[in-house]
Amino acid sequence: MYVGVAIAFAVMAIGMGVALHNWAIALPFGVLALTFFVIDHQKRTGDAPDADS
Repeated sequence: MYVGVAIAFAVMAIGMGVALHNWAIALPFGVLALTFFVIDHQKRTGDAPDADS
């Protein structure tokens, strides 16, 4: 669900870092991308347990 938002922020971070040659400006977008990736991979209450558990 959040992976699309994470990908969008990652693309913005990479684009800003490459185009502007200033990774300090791109850093907050990279942090947001990583945060949304982590949120997407967290187990939610009510999810079915994995079969390999």
